[in-house]
Amino acid sequence: MLPGLGRQPRVPGTDVRLRLPSQPRHRAHPRRLRSRAGEARVHIGGEGRPAGRLRPRGRRPAQERAGGRGGRHRRPGRGARPARQPGRRPRARGQAGGRRLFPPAPRRRPDAGGDRGSGRQGRGARQSRLSGGAVVSGSRVVVYAGPTISAADVRAVLPEAEVRPPAGRGDLLADQWAPGDVVVVIDGYFRERRSVGHKEILQVLTEGAQVVGAASMGALRAAELVPCGMRGLGTVYGMYAAGEIDGDDEVGVLHGPAEMGYPAQTVALVNLRYGCKEGAETELVEAASGRRIVAAAAALPFTHRGWKDIERALDDQDHDALRTLEEMIGSGVWDVKRLDAMAALREVAGGAVAGREAAGQGSVEPGSGKADVTFTGISRGQSLARRTRREYAPGRWMSDLDVLDAARLFDEDYPAVHEDVLTGLLGEFAGAGGMTAEAYGMSKLGLDDRSPLPDPLARWFTERERAELAAADRTRLLMVRVWPVWQSADWRPAVLARLRESGRWADWCDIVARADEVAEEARPRLVVPPPAMCAKLFLRHWQRRGTSPDAEMARRGFSGLDGLGGAVRRFFAYDVRRGRERGSAAAR
Repeated sequence: MLPGLGRQPRVPGTDVRLRLPSQPRHRAHPRRLRSRAGEARVHIGGEGRPAGRLRPRGRRPAQERAGGRGGRHRRPGRGARPARQPGRRPRARGQAGGRRLFPPAPRRRPDAGGDRGSGRQGRGARQSRLSGGAVVSGSRVVVYAGPTISAADVRAVLPEAEVRPPAGRGDLLADQWAPGDVVVVIDGYFRERRSVGHKEILQVLTEGAQVVGAASMGALRAAELVPCGMRGLGTVYGMYAAGEIDGDDEVGVLHGPAEMGYPAQTVALVNLRYGCKEGAETELVEAASGRRIVAAAAALPFTHRGWKDIERALDDQDHDALRTLEEMIGSGVWDVKRLDAMAALREVAGGAVAGREAAGQGSVEPGSGKADVTFTGISRGQSLARRTRREYAPGRWMSDLDVLDAARLFDEDYPAVHEDVLTGLLGEFAGAGGMTAEAYGMSKLGLDDRSPLPDPLARWFTERERAELAAADRTRLLMVRVWPVWQSADWRPAVLARLRESGRWADWCDIVARADEVAEEARPRLVVPPPAMCAKLFLRHWQRRGTSPDAEMARRGFSGLDGLGGAVRRFFAYDVRRGRERGSAAAR
């Protein structure tokens, strides 16, 4: 039991609890226990390790200090060292009288590369057989794809590839890359989420992986980063590189959720350009009609480039040509984005992307320092936080987003406010198109009144909502709960305005201040877990029959564990104290 922090939290299905160093599960060095005395530890899966720093700052593990694995140096070209004599503790090369003259060589990730002196092959030197007998250098291929090409189509060409959703900001940095890895960027977000950053691609290149872009967002990034080592493939990449097109809206499309296979709701402008060109050459589309169709589509926002929208923007004389384009692009014959994606995957499978010295690539080599990356910038969320940040006490700050988090986490009435505000925003978007919110949602999801709710989407509803709500109401509610998937408009300013009018703003500000105070008091004894673990611990407050964690998070505007955990971390100690106080009251 932690003094002043209450009962230790426990989540069913996990082995997570707070323990004191006086109750270790492993035999730790007594010096370490003394130096960490009084500090709470979070045990995960029974490994008695503290979450946070695992050793006093500035000290290396005992293995490195003794010259064990990770502290040994091998000179290039030399053979293995003689076997160590039993009972004798060797002194690491570079030490004199127990004092290290230079730091140990960095540890390699398991199978992260070959041993130059021994002739063994590691991860970077292995080869993976993917399809049709083709061999690609590198231990893995990762493909970021979505509406342009399905996961099944990717695996038909690259059976062993890892297929990921469209790339967004931070997705490439969230993984670990090694020399020989191949990253294929086809689709990427730039509206629902921040787009994949140039500097994170440069970081992946610096780590030795090969990055290929084609068809969509990948083609755009490749045209921008080819001098730095990224490689572009396909017609769309060529159009960007030649300056024929320059806007990201050329490849942008609206699409449905991942659970339904990212169904496209609009047509890409680059597909129209390609289709009109092919139609003119095959005499299926008149050149003049093609020019008018492209001009009409380009004048529309990419979110309004559905076939019906384009038809309304054209005169009757061009409708036949537009129907021809719809048929040929829909069948895939003139779908240049999909054609490029398939061609790029075949090049990867055939080993054509194995070398870094391919034509059009830069000369940046891994670790050369020529593509040093410094991460800068500010997101819309950070901008809102900074604009509203204020010092409420000496050295303590809060923003409106912190107050919003307090309401989302601890106010039982917040889900109703969230649903009401976002339903109003949904009605505004639908009204702009002359539709009701329900009809607007059904058109976005590709559903109708007779369509049953797809099973993958049912997790966003409670059992009662699935049983009692009509199809139109379920569609409206679904659009509210998966807002970030289909709408980039930030809902937080509207919700914050409603919260300020509620008369409870001061109460939520007090929660933020109290959370900071409790965290300061508990700092020597409590280690806050990582965001994902914070989220799992906090979800116990919302557990009830007939619902799911996804539905409960969505009711409060959280799209996943990362978002929930990031909000909970500031309030973690406060939540533990709050649980203790409730437990004491119940015991009385």
